[in-house]
Parts: sequence; structure tokens; C-alpha cells
Amino acid sequence: MDIVEELLKKAKKELEKIKIQTLGIHGSMTSSGQRMTIQEKSEEEVKNSKSGLSKNTSELKSAIKGKFSDKLTETFEDQKQMLDNI
Repeated sequence: MDIVEELLKKAKKELEKIKIQTLGIHGSMTSSGQRMTIQEKSEEEVKNSKSGLSKNTSELKSAIKGKFSDKLTETFEDQKQMLDNI
């Protein structure tokens, strides 16, 4: 009887190890998937921001003239370059 009980304990212990490993693998895969989703959303937001900056730059150039317009254009261009580096 002792041998059977000992074998059952070992089997249960091995099953627990397998469960823990499976949970770890599942958690790792879930984390990786979430990371990819966040990265895709971030890239989309950067793209939208750059598009908005380009549109605003062209509209402001036509509406505002002079040094102020030049400074705004320069600022928007700096912002677009910063978004490119993200």
C-alpha cells in the first residue's frame, strides 16, 4: 500500500508541475498577444497624429502669413519628426 500511495503522490506532483508549466506558457502567449495589440494601436495613433499635423500645417500656412506662420510650420514639422522616431 505504501508503494501505491507513494506512486500516487509522485503522479500528482508531476501533474501539478505540468499544470504550472501550462499556465506559464498560456500567460506568456497572452502577454505576447496583448503586446502586439498595443503596438499595432500605437502605430495607428502615430499615423493618425502625423496625418492631422500635416493637414493642420497646410491649412495654417494658407490662413496665416508671416513669421508666426513660419514658426508654427516649423513646430509642426518638429512634431512630425518626433512621431517618426517613435
